[in-house]
Amino acid sequence: MIADLVFRSIAGQYQAATPPSDADLLRCIEFCDRYYLTAAFVDSMTERFGPLPLLEPHARTQRLRLALLDEELSLATELLLRNGISPLLVKGADLARRLYRRRGLRAMGDADVLVHPTQYEHAWQTLLQNGFFGIEPRFSHSFRSTVGRTPEGAAIDLHRQLRSEDTPEEIAAIWSRALPGRYTDLPAGVLRLSPRDHWIYLLQHAGQIHALETPLWILDLHLAWREWLQGPDSIESLAEEISRRRSCAAGYVATLLMGDWLQSPEVSKLSRLLASRLSPPRRLTLTRMARMKTWFPERPLTRADLLWHRYCLRDSTAAGASFAWKRWRRRRLECSAKKDPSCSEISA
Repeated sequence: MIADLVFRSIAGQYQAATPPSDADLLRCIEFCDRYYLTAAFVDSMTERFGPLPLLEPHARTQRLRLALLDEELSLATELLLRNGISPLLVKGADLARRLYRRRGLRAMGDADVLVHPTQYEHAWQTLLQNGFFGIEPRFSHSFRSTVGRTPEGAAIDLHRQLRSEDTPEEIAAIWSRALPGRYTDLPAGVLRLSPRDHWIYLLQHAGQIHALETPLWILDLHLAWREWLQGPDSIESLAEEISRRRSCAAGYVATLLMGDWLQSPEVSKLSRLLASRLSPPRRLTLTRMARMKTWFPERPLTRADLLWHRYCLRDSTAAGASFAWKRWRRRRLECSAKKDPSCSEISA
């Protein structure tokens, strides 16, 4: 099965003495492109067997993309710091530099940078005045905006909060726990989230926004989980925080999927605690969805599949309905902005 071949290769468990056949490699690349795993698969195969002619064009493309993105991120963070703004890296931009074995294992289409809400407009204007421009329409209600220096090049997602649902109190607490990034390839002064905040955010983002549609999110959660385990927090306090942030459903499914890879008593304990906070019907639905192994099929997921997953990964029917309404409203605004640019509220 192609999915198993890909997962074993990325996990360093591919034991065969020879690489897969060209036909299987092509099927693996097709599968990886669908789930954003191409960089990890090509890197792991190259490490195991050396450069493979069939994979070398993909490896070169990935290297060029990451090099361009790293260059844009270095410039953006330097501009922000020079203007008194503290940038904080989240998701892949942070994980690839600290927790992945090699930078090339974590593919990214953009880099996510969080700035304090009080500095958001200043940060936006600073980047616009130094060669960046808005790639997407920017709305006053949006919690982030996307900038870049070329229309189809590397993009920087500039956040004023991690999610639209974040409260001012949650944002203030996140900033109070921020840590120095100490990245070797970025200017000094760039920050990162605390292990606890980062794991919960990855859980919320991967589960509630992206419906865990790629194993890449599970890899991120694995690595962030191992880092969190080294801290002083208890499993009970983590479960309580996840519940307070209304993410029990996403956490329950993620820990079930993580448990398939990590035979960890801590993961199993967290899964049980989160399950106890869900209603029996929702818990049964989520358990069946995770155990049926339909999350990462070799066929492409349909839009209906993803919408159903997103709905189920909310903690209640009301939360799922609210998410669907907000998403529909945002799409309507985006469509209006395409027809009438004055609706997009893009800063000059």
